[in-house]
Amino acid sequence: MEIVRKTQKGIYLRRHPKFGTLIFSPFSGLFLAVADNFSGDVERYCNNKTHDLPEKIINHLNIGNEKYKCASFDVENWLPSKEHFSDIDELPDGQPIVLNWLISNRCNCNCTYCYAGDVIDKEFAEVDEIKIAKELLDMNPLAIVLSGGEPLLEKNKLKNVLNTIGNKTGIMLDTNGLIYQQDIVPLLKKYNVVVRISLDSLLNSVNSKIRPQKDKKDNELGVQTIVKNILSYREVGIPVLVHTVLSTMNKKHIEDLSIQLPLLNVNGWRIFTIVRPNDDAKKDSFDKLMKYGKVKTIEEAEKNIQKEMTYFERKFKSESHFHVQILQGSITKHNSVILVMPDGKLMTEGMFKSAKTRIEKDSLFKKVDLRSHYERYFGII
Repeated sequence: MEIVRKTQKGIYLRRHPKFGTLIFSPFSGLFLAVADNFSGDVERYCNNKTHDLPEKIINHLNIGNEKYKCASFDVENWLPSKEHFSDIDELPDGQPIVLNWLISNRCNCNCTYCYAGDVIDKEFAEVDEIKIAKELLDMNPLAIVLSGGEPLLEKNKLKNVLNTIGNKTGIMLDTNGLIYQQDIVPLLKKYNVVVRISLDSLLNSVNSKIRPQKDKKDNELGVQTIVKNILSYREVGIPVLVHTVLSTMNKKHIEDLSIQLPLLNVNGWRIFTIVRPNDDAKKDSFDKLMKYGKVKTIEEAEKNIQKEMTYFERKFKSESHFHVQILQGSITKHNSVILVMPDGKLMTEGMFKSAKTRIEKDSLFKKVDLRSHYERYFGII
């Protein structure tokens, strides 16, 4: 297995002999895998050398690249089918694809379905973020997600981390889009960081109910601020992905988003089904979000949301030059993701509930499900 390398085109590669090459594109924030017989040509193409690649692979590598307007609205599963890999049942298990680092335990929002409810405003030991960043690089991830909490509230820590991991692995920054740190922007651009912004509705009254800010007066201009910041990132060439989580309250709003997001020139859109929060304190607000209108039970709400997503997926087509991923909540297991806590400890979700469980650096895939880890980022195998 080779270390992750940034190519001349800016695309990150990690080659696994006899298996293939794993790819992260900072143009789109997407992951792609190619079989071993394409690996050499992919590396040559990404380093601007002579190559012999099928047009389909070239198109996939360039989704989100503004200089190469060939992207389609929908993207297929990224990991090729079994016939394209000689040993698909023997997935490389030495190193993670993605590490999700919750570098901040602070947030300016109080979201009804917060995934990090057991992290926000909790006490963690002081750490040397540069030391942790170097330790994470030693694990050779294809990409690191910087999340929280709201990472832009940790400006100095974020600067240190970006300067440590920049150009050594792919980077994504998860943010609620309500904060724009001007002095962070040059680093985001320098290191080809993909910014992922959460937006559940373009109606401020709805988005602010689902993702209320702690300072209630700021809710009045919430969506307006997010849209302004998306445009600011795009104006300087920073790729932006929009994350939308569907609940009963906003399930009818995805068609409006599908019309308006192209006007914001975003690079991609990911639609998720809502999952129950891992913080018991969120239970009441989550129930209100799901039992909205005439819906009486959580089970009924979940069924209706799945139905709405399926309908949208079948019906909607677009000629926009950004990609859409519709990710059903039941596709992958809880223990498919590798989390890094604010104090640097490695965790994953429990297999049968949302409580996090500790994992060890040298034996990640004893508790993290390897196949589900691949499926999470590349699609069903």
